Amino acid sequence: MSTDLSDSAPTSPDYTLKEHTADTECINDVYTHIARFFDLPIYSNYVTAENKETHLPVWVIRIFLKFGWIQQFFGDKEKKIRDAMMDTVLFLAPEKRTLMTEKFMKRTLQKEANELN
Repeated sequence: MSTDLSDSAPTSPDYTLKEHTADTECINDVYTHIARFFDLPIYSNYVTAENKETHLPVWVIRIFLKFGWIQQFFGDKEKKIRDAMMDTVLFLAPEKRTLMTEKFMKRTLQKEANELN
């Protein structure tokens, strides 16, 4: 399926973005459309609703989506599994961005834990 958002078919969007290489970019709407379809968190610090023409690298979108699923399905009770899954997400980031990606995921989980307490 194309990432063309004008397609109104009720099929699930291509969350793998297989038509794109990791270093290409897509508009924010591609990410938010997929995240909303699957009821995943939208990391609004990185995506602004007002500026729909902002672009994100495909590797970032893939990380946001996969981390969103991890966050959705694995809570503190499954911490070991969740942490192992998060480690696999790091392989989606360019080498120079793995530390930043790891910090993003840990900060997000910490913020979520603080909000629950």
